[in-house]
Parts: sequence; structure tokens; C-alpha cells
Amino acid sequence: MAELQDRLHLGAGSAEPFRSPDYETRSFDATRTALLALAANSPDVRRTFGRPDEVGPVRHLMGTAAGWGGLPTSEAVYASILTEGPGPREPTLADVPVDGSGPCPSTTHRATSCRTRQTSTASTA
Repeated sequence: MAELQDRLHLGAGSAEPFRSPDYETRSFDATRTALLALAANSPDVRRTFGRPDEVGPVRHLMGTAAGWGGLPTSEAVYASILTEGPGPREPTLADVPVDGSGPCPSTTHRATSCRTRQTSTASTA
């Protein structure tokens, strides 16, 4: 995957460099913290990503703040797992409706750890 990412190149349609808007960080952080608290108590990510007619605006806002993957429920399901203590985890999934298994991203980034401390690769049972 890293090799594929290393080969990715992006070009700009403008000769002017992108400049990030200047925003007031205290209110930004307070708003983000409130959205992460809402996301942490959300039972699932349904109606969070997808076409405008498939999402709820507040659910979408929480999902983007929490950093979930961004695919609609018809394409992927994101699960938050609360764990205790340091170290990798390896959840076992049964009755997965696809062939094989897929990665469960491991992260310690604050945005994606509202309910989850650490996840790792999942395997099918």
C-alpha cells in the first residue's frame, strides 16, 4: 500500500498555492470536542455518509469531525470498539458477508478515537 501511495501525484489547477483560512482555534477546538462527544455516544454510523438524500446533516457533521472513513453504509460499516490498556487488538468477526477479510485501521489520532483506543487487523472466524 505504501508503494502505491508513494506513486500518487496530485496537480493543482492554479499557479497560486493553497492558503488555509485563518480561524480562531479556541472555538474550533470547542466545537470539534462537542461533535466528538456526540459521535462517541452515537450507536452507529448509519446516515452519516452517502448521497445527500441518504444522510442526516448532524450525523454527517459528527462523522466528518470524528474522521470515519466516509463510505455509505451500503459500502462499508464502521465499528467503534472501546478497549482498555495499551497494545494491539485482533477482533474476530463471524458471518462476514464477503469473501476474505479486510483491515481494521489502527489509529491513535484523537479525531478517530472518540470511542476506540486501538484496533488492528480483523480476521474472519
